Formats: sequence, structure tokens, C-alpha cells
Amino acid sequence: TCHVEIPVLTKWCFPAVIQQSIKFQDGGQKIDSMGLSIKYSKLEQTIETVNIEDLGLKVSLYPQINISWKPCVPETRQFTILVVENDFKETIWSFMHYVYIFEQFLSFATLSNVNVSKFILQNKDTCKELKNGQKLYDSVLLYYNRPGINVGIRHREQFLFNYDSIKDKFTEIIRHWYMESDDIAPIRSHLIQSIQPKKLFTSIDFLIVFQAIEGYMIRFKYG
Repeated sequence: TCHVEIPVLTKWCFPAVIQQSIKFQDGGQKIDSMGLSIKYSKLEQTIETVNIEDLGLKVSLYPQINISWKPCVPETRQFTILVVENDFKETIWSFMHYVYIFEQFLSFATLSNVNVSKFILQNKDTCKELKNGQKLYDSVLLYYNRPGINVGIRHREQFLFNYDSIKDKFTEIIRHWYMESDDIAPIRSHLIQSIQPKKLFTSIDFLIVFQAIEGYMIRFKYG
């Protein structure tokens, strides 16, 4: 199993675990108090889980929170993580490949350069079980070098689409995205190239987009 943090994923699929509240003084508009509440019931549930049986793969989105109880500056952060599980004994490279495919999906969805910020591996066979039945898995934090990219993230309003707009078809879309990964790889690469931030959009950039559309039509529509 691998647990992955991707900064733009939280904006694309908002976890909605923390709620803010404001209490006003009786009969007035003056604020009396402000508060934050955390829905722990949401933390025990996945936002979405997609089973890709042919690959023995499970792709899930989970809400998470980090709380730092500093006396003067308490910090509370909510975020969404990607969890990839496999029924088979996979190599690290296989998990990196599965995560990379999801990265490209997010790049296309958000029109941004997407990059992983934390990559944690766990093995179901190595865990400690507490007296209350809770299991603690040994975790390995993976560090690896990647070519430098512009990690600028667009505003939510600039995304091509977000989770809420496709959640009814999310399972179907992700399953197709993974199952047709090899066939659609050249087309996907063209699309990702076309959304790289640049000062000028030239005729060559237009041709990259057109070639991706043409390739899709030939491979998947008209053979």
C-alpha cells in the first residue's frame, strides 16, 4: 500500500472535515466567539474508492487532518490523500507507475503541473496490533529525484473540472484511465505538454493539441 500527498489534490477534491462557526452576541452583529469543529466520522470513511479488478488495484481518496497544539499558534490543516493498494506483491517501481498515472489525470483535470510532496509505503504483513484491535503499520518514507518542474497551482475556478463535477462518473473514468493507460499514453503525453505554463501559445502548441485529438480518434473511434 502507498499513501501519497499531492498538494493540488486537496483543492481538486476538498475534504470538508473542518467546519468553522461564528457566534454573535444576543440581538447584535458583534461577534462573540469563533470556533472550529472536526468531523471525525468523516475521517473514518473514504471519499471515493475505485476497484480495478483486472490489475488487482484499489485507488482511494481519503480525508486527513494534522493538528499541532502549539500554545500561541495552534495549527489545524485538512487535506486529501491518494491511497493505492494492490493484491499482489508489487515493486516500488510499480507503485510509482500507478501514482504517476494518477498524477497525469490530475494534471489534465487541473491544467497544472502536478507533483507528489510525500510518498509513504506500507506492508500489510508488518504491523503491530494494539490491545483495542487497532493496527499500526510500519511505514517507509520514499525519497526520489525528479526533473524540476513548475509546481504552480491554478485557482479552483481555473480547473478544467473538479471532483464534484464528475463524482457520479469518477469510478468509471478512473477505471478507464488505468485500464487504457498504455494505449492512451502518447495521447495523454501530448495533452500534458499542451498545458505547460508558457508566455506565448504558438502554432506548434496548437498542433500538439490537434495531434492528441487526432490520435484519440484514430485509436479509439475509427481504428
